[in-house]
Amino acid sequence: SSVWVMSEDRSCSSPQAARAALKASSLVAPCAIWSLKACCAAWLPESAALHCSLLAVAQLRAADVRIGSTTGYNDKMMAIVVPAAREAGYEPDFIITPDAVGGHGRPYPYMIFANMQALGLTAVGNVVKVGDTISDIKEGVNAGVWTAGVIEGSSELGLSQQEYEAMSPQERETACQKVEERFRRAGAHFVVRDLSQLPDLVH
Repeated sequence: SSVWVMSEDRSCSSPQAARAALKASSLVAPCAIWSLKACCAAWLPESAALHCSLLAVAQLRAADVRIGSTTGYNDKMMAIVVPAAREAGYEPDFIITPDAVGGHGRPYPYMIFANMQALGLTAVGNVVKVGDTISDIKEGVNAGVWTAGVIEGSSELGLSQQEYEAMSPQERETACQKVEERFRRAGAHFVVRDLSQLPDLVH
């Protein structure tokens, strides 16, 4: 069985207990803060991974969850990435780069705080940081928000879609377990296989 280690005093012995704690903390409309890559750049643009990412965003919006985004890219790079993400169907309510916080990007928490300010949120307990790297997880932990790691298509998994699909089921499971362990050690409260699992987690 998994032990869900939470930041500060938040510790839960099961995924169900963690979900209950997350739900109990919701005082106002919650916010999900995504790594842009975790949502839009996993594997191929036409892949099922992108489809489930966009479906997850739609489901969260239908539940009145606001969507913010942090990134490791600078403003010049984002001038290229943002239009491409919009064309693919992803347009968060707010995006910020390290340039806007004095170069103090991940794992510093300041981009998350800027998202909270822009989206009118007052409590870190109402925020879920979603990402696919260890620096994403540490960013969320340092901000004191709920933090979720995404395995498939992640930088931590380090495999192309073709490489991943060529693996046997057991090889996939072993690779995913290793990524989950790294996310847990970094402090992730939740780990999901792909973003299709996120709406149920947040609800």
